[in-house]
Amino acid sequence: MPIIRNHHERWDGTGYPDGLSGINIPYLAQIFQIIDIYDALTSDRPHKKAYSPAEALKIILDETKKGWRNPELVDAFTSFIRSKEQ
Repeated sequence: MPIIRNHHERWDGTGYPDGLSGINIPYLAQIFQIIDIYDALTSDRPHKKAYSPAEALKIILDETKKGWRNPELVDAFTSFIRSKEQ
Protein backbone atom coordinates (compact mmCIF):
# COMPACT_ATOMS: atom_id res chain seq x y z
CA MET A 1 0.00 0.00 0.00
CA PRO A 2 2.70 2.60 0.84
CA ILE A 3 4.23 2.15 -2.64
CA ILE A 4 0.98 3.05 -4.36
CA ARG A 5 0.00 5.73 -1.88
CA ASN A 6 3.31 7.57 -1.84
CA HIS A 7 4.78 7.29 -5.34
CA HIS A 8 3.65 10.87 -6.09
CA GLU A 9 5.59 12.32 -3.17
CA ARG A 10 8.57 14.51 -4.05
CA TRP A 11 11.99 14.46 -2.45
CA ASP A 12 11.59 18.15 -1.48
CA GLY A 13 8.19 17.58 0.16
CA THR A 14 6.04 19.24 -2.53
CA GLY A 15 4.31 16.03 -3.64
CA TYR A 16 1.11 14.39 -2.51
CA PRO A 17 -0.90 12.94 -0.80
CA ASP A 18 1.00 13.33 2.47
CA GLY A 19 3.67 15.94 1.69
CA LEU A 20 6.44 13.54 2.70
CA SER A 21 10.05 14.45 1.93
CA GLY A 22 13.43 12.78 1.70
CA ILE A 23 13.87 9.55 3.57
CA ASN A 24 10.36 9.84 4.98
CA ILE A 25 9.07 8.66 1.59
CA PRO A 26 8.95 4.85 1.66
CA TYR A 27 12.03 3.57 -0.18
CA LEU A 28 10.10 1.26 -2.50
CA ALA A 29 7.77 4.16 -3.40
CA GLN A 30 10.83 6.19 -4.40
CA ILE A 31 12.05 3.37 -6.64
CA PHE A 32 8.63 2.75 -8.15
CA GLN A 33 8.23 6.47 -8.84
CA ILE A 34 11.32 6.60 -11.04
CA ILE A 35 10.40 3.42 -12.90
CA ASP A 36 6.81 4.62 -13.37
CA ILE A 37 7.92 8.00 -14.73
CA TYR A 38 10.43 6.41 -17.09
CA ASP A 39 7.81 3.98 -18.36
CA ALA A 40 5.27 6.76 -18.88
CA LEU A 41 7.80 8.90 -20.75
CA THR A 42 9.08 6.11 -22.99
CA SER A 43 5.64 4.74 -23.89
CA ASP A 44 3.26 5.99 -26.56
CA ARG A 45 0.13 7.45 -25.03
CA PRO A 46 -3.05 8.70 -26.68
CA HIS A 47 -1.94 12.29 -26.02
CA LYS A 48 1.80 11.96 -26.84
CA LYS A 49 4.46 9.98 -28.63
CA ALA A 50 7.07 8.10 -26.62
CA TYR A 51 10.27 9.92 -25.71
CA SER A 52 13.57 8.23 -26.42
CA PRO A 53 15.40 6.76 -23.41
CA ALA A 54 17.89 9.65 -23.53
CA GLU A 55 15.09 12.24 -23.58
CA ALA A 56 13.29 10.51 -20.71
CA LEU A 57 16.45 10.43 -18.60
CA LYS A 58 17.02 14.13 -19.28
CA ILE A 59 13.50 14.94 -18.06
CA ILE A 60 14.02 12.85 -14.91
CA LEU A 61 17.43 14.47 -14.31
CA ASP A 62 15.91 17.94 -14.75
CA GLU A 63 13.21 17.07 -12.21
CA THR A 64 15.91 15.82 -9.85
CA LYS A 65 17.70 19.19 -10.12
CA LYS A 66 14.40 20.82 -9.08
CA GLY A 67 14.48 18.68 -5.93
CA TRP A 68 11.68 16.31 -6.91
CA ARG A 69 13.57 12.98 -6.97
CA ASN A 70 16.10 11.14 -4.81
CA PRO A 71 19.43 12.01 -6.49
CA GLU A 72 21.14 8.77 -5.47
CA LEU A 73 18.36 6.60 -6.89
CA VAL A 74 18.21 8.65 -10.08
CA ASP A 75 21.98 8.26 -10.52
CA ALA A 76 21.73 4.49 -10.06
CA PHE A 77 18.73 4.24 -12.40
CA THR A 78 20.46 6.40 -15.03
CA SER A 79 23.57 4.22 -14.87
CA PHE A 80 21.45 1.09 -15.23
CA ILE A 81 19.53 2.38 -18.26
CA ARG A 82 22.69 3.62 -19.95
CA SER A 83 24.40 0.26 -19.38
CA LYS A 84 21.53 -1.47 -21.20
CA GLU A 85 21.89 0.85 -24.21
CA GLN A 86 25.43 -0.35 -24.94
